[in-house]
Amino acid sequence: MYIEVTYRLVIMSLTNALAIGSEALKQIIDHAYAEYPYEVCGLMGGHDTTVEVAVPVANASLTPHTAFELERQAMVDEIIALQRANLEVNAIYHSHPNGPGEPSERDIAEATWPDAVYVIIGLADVEAPDVRAWMIRQGDVEPVEIVIAD
Repeated sequence: MYIEVTYRLVIMSLTNALAIGSEALKQIIDHAYAEYPYEVCGLMGGHDTTVEVAVPVANASLTPHTAFELERQAMVDEIIALQRANLEVNAIYHSHPNGPGEPSERDIAEATWPDAVYVIIGLADVEAPDVRAWMIRQGDVEPVEIVIAD
């Protein structure tokens, strides 16, 4: 397991890009619109730097207008389902209903998955969602290019 994680971190740092299928991208944007004005969240699964599926996970935050917290049991269930499908969690997504697709100070402080990309759907302009991706490790934030893979 340690070797796989290390290998994946090397791939992420070399490519600095995340390939997402248009259906998965549409799904997370639709999820953000459906739950507006609350933050939504979920997991994205695939291999290395390619997202194959997106799965919503309930937001358990007590302040869902301004924060997200993946509901623990639902998150575990989805991780197990991804593993059974021979996929790994390679990204975590959430929305900012009234802000840009950039990590907030809280997002940075609470980022606990150093080998996953964080995809943020900003809905400050609801007509033009701002979807961006980030690597967040120990307070360091680096942009990750999103490539539409179809």
